[in-house]
Amino acid sequence: MMLGDGVVASFGEVPFESRVVWGQWAPEGAVQLWESSGVCAFSGGFVRLVDPGRAAQMLEGVYGLPENSVVLFATGLGDLVVSAQGMFFVVFFRWGVVAPLPRGAGLAQVVGWLQDERVLDGVFGRGVFAEAVAADRGGVLGPDECYGFVPLLALGGPERAANLDRCGMWEHIALILAMAGPPAVGAELALPPA
Repeated sequence: MMLGDGVVASFGEVPFESRVVWGQWAPEGAVQLWESSGVCAFSGGFVRLVDPGRAAQMLEGVYGLPENSVVLFATGLGDLVVSAQGMFFVVFFRWGVVAPLPRGAGLAQVVGWLQDERVLDGVFGRGVFAEAVAADRGGVLGPDECYGFVPLLALGGPERAANLDRCGMWEHIALILAMAGPPAVGAELALPPA
């Protein structure tokens, strides 16, 4: 399972220590993905494969994930795709929802969904991201950046590209949590076969 030609930016390796520590809880294939792709952006820059150690460090004291959770991916709108206890879920901080992915999904299937235009547009709401990228001259988002809604959606801000500002992803997540509280667990996402 490789990201191949879909990688639009590389930000370096996932550190050896992260691969060892988080690899023991990561789903099958994650260590190989970290080794082959490193920290990178794919799917037009909307999705980033992240360093799980960095993610855990930045979320510590900010957002409690289940024990032995591994943050695998982040989106350009500050969503996180996490593996925990044999399942995957998406934390949509902007919408205040934690959505489980279909039971039994493997990492290859998750990567397939994260490269599927229908899923990115219909489930992840990527449309506003594409509009923000077109208006932004800052290039591809870095591994710790996202576009955040100003004002926050939880505070009544409109979900429009004109209300997106480039910002630090971890700081934006912390701000959402401070202002709106932790996201609620929602229904399992209905996704097409990958």
